[in-house]
Amino acid sequence: MDFEEFFGLKENPFRLAPEPKFFFPGILHRMAVETLATALTAGEPAMLLTGGQGLGKTLVARALAFHLRDEVDSVFLPNPHLAPEEIWAVVHKGLLPARPLPESRAPEDFFVSLKSGLDEKRAQNKGSLVIVDQAQDLSPAAMDTLAYLSALNMEGETRLPLLLVGRLSLEDRLRDSVLGDLADRISIRFRLAPLSRPETPLYVQHRLKTAGGREPYPFHSAVLAQIHKATGGLPRLINSLCERAMMAAFVDGRKVVEKPQFDRALTSLAGEPRPEPTPAPEAGPGWFKHAAVGVVVVLALLVAFLLGRFWPHPGTKAPTTAQTPSATLSSKPPTADASSPPPGPTVVVTYPAGSVPGPAAGPAPTP
Repeated sequence: MDFEEFFGLKENPFRLAPEPKFFFPGILHRMAVETLATALTAGEPAMLLTGGQGLGKTLVARALAFHLRDEVDSVFLPNPHLAPEEIWAVVHKGLLPARPLPESRAPEDFFVSLKSGLDEKRAQNKGSLVIVDQAQDLSPAAMDTLAYLSALNMEGETRLPLLLVGRLSLEDRLRDSVLGDLADRISIRFRLAPLSRPETPLYVQHRLKTAGGREPYPFHSAVLAQIHKATGGLPRLINSLCERAMMAAFVDGRKVVEKPQFDRALTSLAGEPRPEPTPAPEAGPGWFKHAAVGVVVVLALLVAFLLGRFWPHPGTKAPTTAQTPSATLSSKPPTADASSPPPGPTVVVTYPAGSVPGPAAGPAPTP
């Protein structure tokens, strides 16, 4: 009998592959997807999703693509070490598979071909999105290529939105004046944070349920209560700890993970990375040329959050005043490059440190 069969599961609930079906709609992760989806609907040209290692950024991006799959074709760039010509080719093949690549392979010819093909898709009410993972490790040449791609969003048309996903160091790189063209086009910036204490046991139960498990789940309530303290709410660390604890229980022939198995699993995690601190974002200069547009975006994000567009969460407590997420509106002065559209307002969504609300006790939500 294997591990999954022993616990009555169809698959391993805690494997690290970022599969959308395992997406847990916790407060901040759900809001990230809804914020980015609303931004795409509003025609924002470039977005930024950052956070510490192991917070589930890639899964948020894949969940976004999955839930918009009927309206938006997405192409992923998971390898930050692609050469510029490879980026052009991957984007072109991913979004326009029936269109041959330009014979010259020159950036300007890729640009013309993409513009024409994306306009045809938009005429059929089909959007496009490029998701760049591990973007903090992109080379300067790759960053320049993304800036060139973002120039497709000109003349008031958003043909090819970009979503940059990376660690907090990506924010520092984008402050570099050398990358100003790309940074100026980013209008939505969202920082993820670890799961809250109330969310952590629900996250574990959600993963077990998605993998085919049924109540009562194979974790003693006292063990579930200790997982957040042991992991800091870091999803990747929760997955590793729970998988090892279940393996320990399997070896012991126990159907429920109790303290001895939990302690062995915790000992085996010594030296695993901990969550990076997530400081509150700094607002940019007070430029209000596009303030009206910014107010509309902020209101759209708020409405999407309150309505729970993708994952209604009836067990979620309403945030108190201290827990209310903040959306900071700012924008940078227009660049001198007449071929680039003027930067719009930047909406930065964050929770004050340590105040992320958690869902009330109850069954884990499903996507």
